[in-house]
Amino acid sequence: MNLVPLVLMVLGVAPLDPFLFPVRSQVIGPSTRPDVREVGHLRWSGGLALSSDDDRFGGLSGGVMGLGSEPTVGLFVSDCGYFVLLRPARTADDTLEGIAHARIAPIRDVDRRPLGPPKGQRRTKCAHDSDAEELARLPDGRLVVPLEQSARLLVFPAPSSFDALAVARPIELRDHPKGLSARGDNHGIEALAVLRDGRLLAISEGAMTPEKALLAATFTLEPTQPPTRLAWPVDGPYRPSAAAVSDVGDLYVLERRFTAWPGESRPSVRVAVRRVAAATLAAGKLAPTETLAVFEGDLTRDNAEAILLRRDLAGRLVLGLVSDDNYAANGPQRTLWQELTTVR
Repeated sequence: MNLVPLVLMVLGVAPLDPFLFPVRSQVIGPSTRPDVREVGHLRWSGGLALSSDDDRFGGLSGGVMGLGSEPTVGLFVSDCGYFVLLRPARTADDTLEGIAHARIAPIRDVDRRPLGPPKGQRRTKCAHDSDAEELARLPDGRLVVPLEQSARLLVFPAPSSFDALAVARPIELRDHPKGLSARGDNHGIEALAVLRDGRLLAISEGAMTPEKALLAATFTLEPTQPPTRLAWPVDGPYRPSAAAVSDVGDLYVLERRFTAWPGESRPSVRVAVRRVAAATLAAGKLAPTETLAVFEGDLTRDNAEAILLRRDLAGRLVLGLVSDDNYAANGPQRTLWQELTTVR
């Protein structure tokens, strides 16, 4: 029996939080030009650049808003196999101004083995099978985490808190839907969302159909129900990196592209946000109804890989775009949390 928390309580000392870690934040704007407030059909609401001396932080590649009784926190998964919880600090008008609280813990496999390496060993011992690419929440609260390299789906029981999630093991293990189960080469699930009827929608980043569209599918976790094959149209070099469904059933897909420009030492990234109307999805079609915004030129952006949806104090839909810095392995990438509201 661990008596340390009891002794600390008797002494009047709060026990240390084993999952707490420090995060620095810097407020950022939508552009290098101070007059820019709108990006396409989205209006800038606020943004932060995040960093930490803890080598486990970074690589955020999927996320959802809320956990247990805390609807305003962001819960993320990372490329190196961690759950990360960020509790934002906001101004009176609901604008991001910092991170009040940050916690991190390894994602666990079915045998409770941590996918993420211990603190201080992330850069040398990041496992091949720890590449969590997305995070989705089912209607009953269960969390689904697709692992791209091994083409597996980990399904966690509905967590009541981060403490519960940090020690949880998956209660279900499923393969990716047929066609999205190729290991490696970015052919697995890159974007994953939950439709209003509870089905999962998955889109690949690299698996192509004979018609040169990206392979997608809707499916459930019931092994007796086969997936329904779909296709996501390709827009030049743009590829999907995340997806989420709003409370009215619209699908929002985050895409990014990398373009090498003359004289640049590394490719530049562009980011696009596309919306698929609920009526289009209900008709069994998967095609963008509109492109809400394209981030390019002097607009603030990075390797965006997570999209979070929430309502602000006025009831407007807020899109949170969070970038994957790849642990800064590919140059000066940053972890950005940008929020924008829909103009119409």
